[in-house]
Amino acid sequence: MTATDLARLERLQPQSLTRIVAELEEQGLIKRQQGDADRRQLLIEITRAGSKLLLSDAIRQGAWLAKVMKARLTKAEQEIASVAADLLDGIADEDDASVLGAARSGTVYQIRAKPCVAGGQE
Repeated sequence: MTATDLARLERLQPQSLTRIVAELEEQGLIKRQQGDADRRQLLIEITRAGSKLLLSDAIRQGAWLAKVMKARLTKAEQEIASVAADLLDGIADEDDASVLGAARSGTVYQIRAKPCVAGGQE
């Protein structure tokens, strides 16, 4: 994925992304390289360590949300929240597809952790 595509996806100015990308690369979470066709183009790819961190963070956040929802919401409210989450995922998928349609190379990892809201079921 190019830096420009990533900035667009994250709704950031490309200049704002520069510092973030440098920090992520320093931590070994992403790697970047010049494009083959256009040497001015910066391609960003998530590393194995970055994928593991992203997945573990998504799982941690999902577990936290499920715990809070179970503790604070009624079963009916949990069901409503689950339906709302499905609707929002659909909207996000449509938006991501339009933004990522311009991406020509690289790998995009997208993780959505839907919380378990009732009795450990999705």
